[in-house]
Amino acid sequence: MEHLSEAPRAAHGGCGRRRTLPPFSILTSTLLFCAETAAAGVQIAEYQRSQDTVWMALTIVFTLVPSIMVQLTLTFIHRDLGRDRPLILLLHLLQLGPIIRCVEALMVYCQMGREEEPYVSISRKKHLRGWGESEEEEREVGHSLRRLATHRNAFKRTAVIQAFLGSTPQLTLQLYVCVLQRDVTAARGEAECKSWRY
Repeated sequence: MEHLSEAPRAAHGGCGRRRTLPPFSILTSTLLFCAETAAAGVQIAEYQRSQDTVWMALTIVFTLVPSIMVQLTLTFIHRDLGRDRPLILLLHLLQLGPIIRCVEALMVYCQMGREEEPYVSISRKKHLRGWGESEEEEREVGHSLRRLATHRNAFKRTAVIQAFLGSTPQLTLQLYVCVLQRDVTAARGEAECKSWRY
């Protein structure tokens, strides 16, 4: 696009990392996913040790179903089925998709701005300054910025899926078991605390 002058490009820094926030939300979501999975694993081991097969089976179901839905969501949002990425698909089958996506997003963020890259599109935003005054900002959206936005959107959707399909049923189940058995073991208490974080 030749109608853009060099002044706005220099003023806005192109597609650099300066104006992009680090992907802390992706890192937090991944850490919570791993913590909840680990807490569910501890709870499953506790149920197996005490031979509570019904509660163990329900905990496994409430752990695996949301995890599979998270893997499918990440796969479909990133359109991996149409591309030749067998390692990524294998990691999703092994339920490690959020971890590899988090690493991928961190790598995209770290590599952003190191080299000049062609932009995908131009984003225009209006910022309201005062009474009726507005300022229009043009910004080039590069490939790295678009990929990072895709990662952020994917993790926002997976956080909702994990909260409503994983954390809420798991918390309800563990509270029901506590009320029914009238005791709270250390593993069950840890699983409930992890679930409350969502």
